[in-house]
Amino acid sequence: MDIIYAEKYYSQIKERYPDLSEKQIDKIIKYGLRSFFMHNTYGADVLIKSNYYTAYVGKLFMEESIFKKYRGIKNKIKLRIKYLRSKTKFNGKYYFTMSKDIYNSIINPQVKGKGRKRTKFYFEEITIRKIYEECLIFNPDYIFELDYPEDIGFCKKLKKFTTRNFRLVAKKNSKGIIEPVSDSK
Repeated sequence: MDIIYAEKYYSQIKERYPDLSEKQIDKIIKYGLRSFFMHNTYGADVLIKSNYYTAYVGKLFMEESIFKKYRGIKNKIKLRIKYLRSKTKFNGKYYFTMSKDIYNSIINPQVKGKGRKRTKFYFEEITIRKIYEECLIFNPDYIFELDYPEDIGFCKKLKKFTTRNFRLVAKKNSKGIIEPVSDSK
């Protein structure tokens, strides 16, 4: 196997783009290679397309069920890389999802009789996520926002968790599409 250095192609690139200096060409190529290396290090798949070729670095599957799981994992990685690159400051908000069955048993119980509305809720186990879009990968029925002042990373499972400070931010409509919930009630 021969090792080919990028400098070999600087003259060809210079012919095609005469406005670029050799230093600019060097900077562009190094940025591309570092970006490619970084994405592979994080575990992301890389797709490079042009009019002349397509290059894909990753795994391909024939079975749809395996591909869907793999795609979900890779979407999570993509969202986390985008979050890190945007250098977003943590705002104290985490998100968690819930199915209809759990929602009806914990949040919206059909209680007969009188009494005041519950304000404190107990969860046996919930997984909180820093990125809202990451919750959408799992196709939930409800998405809640939780005030959690400590930065605990992208994702964490909380066991035997009691809280008051959460609110519904999105739910699935009758067509199966997740839509935001308005605050005015």
